[in-house]
Amino acid sequence: MSANPLDQRIFRMIQDGIPIQSRPFDVMAKDLGCSSEDLLNRIKTTVDKGMIRAIGAVFSPQHLGYRTVLCGALVSPACVRTVAEQLNRLHEVTHNYLREHDWNLWFTLVAADTSRIEEILNLVRTNQGVETVVALPARRVFKIAVLFDLDPTRATSSDAQVSVTRARMESPQNLPSPAQIQMVRALQQPFPLVEEPFRAMAAEAKCSEDQLLEQIRRWLSDGTIRRFGARVRHHVVGYAANGMAVWSVPETQVQQFGVCIARFPQVSHCYERQVCPQWRYNLYAMIHAAERQQVKEVHKLISDEIGHWDHEILFSVEEFKKSAPVYFFEKKYGDEEIET
Repeated sequence: MSANPLDQRIFRMIQDGIPIQSRPFDVMAKDLGCSSEDLLNRIKTTVDKGMIRAIGAVFSPQHLGYRTVLCGALVSPACVRTVAEQLNRLHEVTHNYLREHDWNLWFTLVAADTSRIEEILNLVRTNQGVETVVALPARRVFKIAVLFDLDPTRATSSDAQVSVTRARMESPQNLPSPAQIQMVRALQQPFPLVEEPFRAMAAEAKCSEDQLLEQIRRWLSDGTIRRFGARVRHHVVGYAANGMAVWSVPETQVQQFGVCIARFPQVSHCYERQVCPQWRYNLYAMIHAAERQQVKEVHKLISDEIGHWDHEILFSVEEFKKSAPVYFFEKKYGDEEIET
């Protein structure tokens, strides 16, 4: 896919948000000044080339009653792949990375309750070569926005306004109804690249198209759906380097520094996380760039702004798994039976 101006606009638009209307591609095509047929063909090309991981709803797990936590593990290099393969079989594991550090295995869990998270952590601890595993839940969220450009020399990620939210630790008072759960399940299916995609999804959810569209709009309004758009395979489009930058800063300055870091366009995610005796860092940012040196340069710019506190960069070496969470399984799956 050539990075001409129209392709650039399409690529950013489908990440930023698909219009929640019966014929969304007609609306987008009008804004872009092209035909809906041309638009759909160009989007299908990005999917066929592996540039787009998925299109659809990005749910907030906490709004659906789920728990989410980042976990770090110190694993013997000889055993790390065996442990990673075990984790990959669990549908609760959405992200799983080898990082360049003594704490080398980092994974994200999205589970229905805290007892399941602890069960998985205990499972990991029983593996040969695992020295330590820690859970690092978020306390504050400063940025969750991943909008990549087709030109990796340009700044990446969203330039939307930075907002600060307390990470939700408890279940919402009103959990989804059975009808809403059907909609969530339908919205987790691949987004149909057809003129009326929501009609097909409504049939899957056993509701009318209008009911589904209205529910999606409500969920976008209240934060249950963070975004309805494309998720990118950033390595495929040229962002070959990324690092998880961590700082240990005074608690009284976390919000000030978090807001500052989140304003950097190369930062896609920024959180405050709980600390523990084994891992002292409380402020996190994911930095993306075409090359490792560029990640280091952005990290230096950030440190120049917030001060040179105790910090590290954990560069990603290998992506073992990256998938969307799976909500509301219809039946209980054994650990060995789950397919991801």
